[in-house]
Parts: sequence; structure tokens; C-alpha cells
Amino acid sequence: MRNFDIKRFGRLMQWTMINDRSVFVRLTITWIIMFFMLFLMAIYLVGPNVGYTAYPYSSHLDNGLGMATGVMVCALLFEPCFIFSNLKKNQERINFFMLPSTNLEKFIARFISVIVIWTLCCLIGFVAADVLQWLVAVILHPQATGFVMSQIDFSSSPFFFGIRVDVSHFRLFLTFILSVLSLHSFYLLGGTFFRRHTWALTVLTSILLSIVLGWLVSYMKGYVVHVGLNVVLCVISTVDVLVIVFSYWASFRLFKRMQIINNKWINL
Repeated sequence: MRNFDIKRFGRLMQWTMINDRSVFVRLTITWIIMFFMLFLMAIYLVGPNVGYTAYPYSSHLDNGLGMATGVMVCALLFEPCFIFSNLKKNQERINFFMLPSTNLEKFIARFISVIVIWTLCCLIGFVAADVLQWLVAVILHPQATGFVMSQIDFSSSPFFFGIRVDVSHFRLFLTFILSVLSLHSFYLLGGTFFRRHTWALTVLTSILLSIVLGWLVSYMKGYVVHVGLNVVLCVISTVDVLVIVFSYWASFRLFKRMQIINNKWINL
């Protein structure tokens, strides 16, 4: 059996979509309810009452966008922890491991299912909740309505706005994105390594590592001033890339070692 066959992978993805469709539906409904409640809270509870002329309605919508963005970023960052949530029971593991496909195809299929499709469920929930809050606004105060998504402005740079340093904002932004991706890949590794309570154990591990890293950085302040911020950002970016590569490689290696009966807490 070849390591990757596009036709076989297509059939595997078809099986995955059918097998997990109830998960996708429940997840989408959950996001709709969550975003809808956030939008109502931001519009009607945060700030002055709707209709107050000194506080335009667009500000209410912008509050909703900010709250929803924060929740969405955190949720999407933690998604990889659940990459193998379909392997909690032995029978589920038997059904998955006996599929006529290679480990690489199964790994990619689960990655697409959890990282890509779950993200689409989140975006669909956001749009649907935005439409619902607009309908509520039309009923309650038709003179002031609008969509939260109308406040999205890709032309502005929300990252590092107003920071005056001797380094380009592009390099800062690139370092930030690589740091987020490295954390994302670390959660993927944790979701593959831990068998039970994957989210809690992975987050706890990341917190402990952050404390250790912060302790090490505190002893390098003088070094940062000496070499300059550009060099520090290059080092951070390089470390982030190494973490990303290692996390994906280790995640796949751990997945290949998974058995139907593994350790109670870890997938070894």
C-alpha cells in the first residue's frame, strides 16, 4: 500500500465527513448560540443604551466583534487538542485503525476534520449569529441596525499599532504569527500525546513551560539590549519554526505508535 493515494484519501475523507457529521452539526449550533449571546451582551449590556447619540451603533457592533474575536482566537488555538477525540473508546479505536488507509492519510484526514472543518463550523456560527442579532435589532430598533462583520477592517493593522521601535512592523507581525503557529503545533502534539483530559493537560503543560521560559528570559534582558531587537526577533522566529517542525513530526510519529490498547493517560 502506497503511503498516500489521492483516491483512497478521498474515500477516507468521505467516510470522515459522514461519520463526524453529527459532531459538525452540534459544534455549529454551539457556536451560533455562543456568538449570539456574545453579540446581545455587547450590544445591549456593554456601554450606553442603544440610541444614545454620543455612542454610535457601530461602536456596539465593534464591541461585539472584539468579544467574538477573542473567543474565536482562543478556541481555534486549542482545537488541535481534540485532533484524536474520536479515539476515546476502544471500539472507536478499532473502527478507525482498521480503515483501509495509511497512517499518513488518517493523520491528514483528522487534521482536516478538526482544524479546517471545525474552523468552518466556527465561521458559519459567527455569520449565522450575526444575522440573528441583526433580526433582533430590526424588531427592537429598526432605526439602528447593522452587522458585526461589517466592522471587520483588514486595511488596519491591529497588531503592534502605535509601537515605535527600530524594527519593521512586518518583522514583528511575522514573529507574532510564527509564535502563534508554534503554540498551535504544541497543542497538536499535546492532543496526540495525552489520551485523557487532553485539553487540560496540554494547557497545564504549556503554562508550566511558559513559566520556565519566562524565568529564562528574565536573565537575558541585558543580552537583548546588547544585540538589538532585530537579532532577537530572528532568533525567536527560528525557534518557532523548529518547534513547529518538531511538533508536527513528533505528532505523526506518536500517531504511528498508537495501539488499540495503550496507556491509560498517554497514547504510548
